[in-house]
Amino acid sequence: MSTIGKEIKDETPTYKYLIASALAEEMNAFYETDSAFDNRIPMSGEVEATKLQFDQSEQLVLTFACARMGMPHNAAAIMHIIEKYQPAYILFIGCCATLKDKGVKMGDVVIPKTVFNYEMGKYQGETFEPDNESYKLSERILKYSESLAKSKPNWLDFNVCTDDDFSSGSVVVDSASKKESIKELASRKANGLDMEAYALGAIQYLQKYKHVGVIKGVMDLAKDKTDSNKPLAIKNAAKFAYELLGHIEKSESRDINSILRSPKENLIKRLTTVVINGLKHILH
Repeated sequence: MSTIGKEIKDETPTYKYLIASALAEEMNAFYETDSAFDNRIPMSGEVEATKLQFDQSEQLVLTFACARMGMPHNAAAIMHIIEKYQPAYILFIGCCATLKDKGVKMGDVVIPKTVFNYEMGKYQGETFEPDNESYKLSERILKYSESLAKSKPNWLDFNVCTDDDFSSGSVVVDSASKKESIKELASRKANGLDMEAYALGAIQYLQKYKHVGVIKGVMDLAKDKTDSNKPLAIKNAAKFAYELLGHIEKSESRDINSILRSPKENLIKRLTTVVINGLKHILH
């Protein structure tokens, strides 16, 4: 066993991040972002752990590929991992279609604010009456993602959208007419279309002290589908997710340093807030 593996097995570790995907190829793209993932350690089930070194910190990162598309299996598996390991941040990566007909390029990355299920509702005779039920994803992840994209790092050669919504259902959509019917049910900011994001929104709703986000690259227009842009979409989503970890670490380290430089009375007040928020995370 490697030294890293022994440390993980012998200690009671804290896992700050969980990176999950529906498909193994989506997770493999994430592993290609850092050679440290060559030393990942098997945990329970299909979960693996890797120690990543950032500029000012070191974190254990959990990774998990469900190897199955769709909401039920991914929701159940990810909830089990969250309950067992208690990560603070959960990022779900991969590829998606877009509901937009213009303004989006293949390989662009979408990080939705809101997700809804276009299949929820009831049929009254032959008429479908949608419920339009939706969930919000983590505001913190959205803010970090937006600030990272706005910093225009030299590796960022694709567009990143943090102001649009996502639609999820139980089928792969390859139909112009079905796409139009989904757009009629969706919000005016509907962009991404997949089979899992709504489940992640439900997890965020149930796990209020966690930060859940979806990061997906656009691979097609939900009509005349091909897999020609799939590798690019997967790669861009994985790249952004990886860089986002470093951005979060840098931002939160800066916040801690700011607290420590505060005047004494403000320091006590802000440290109390940090402790209370930490206790909330532990208790929930």
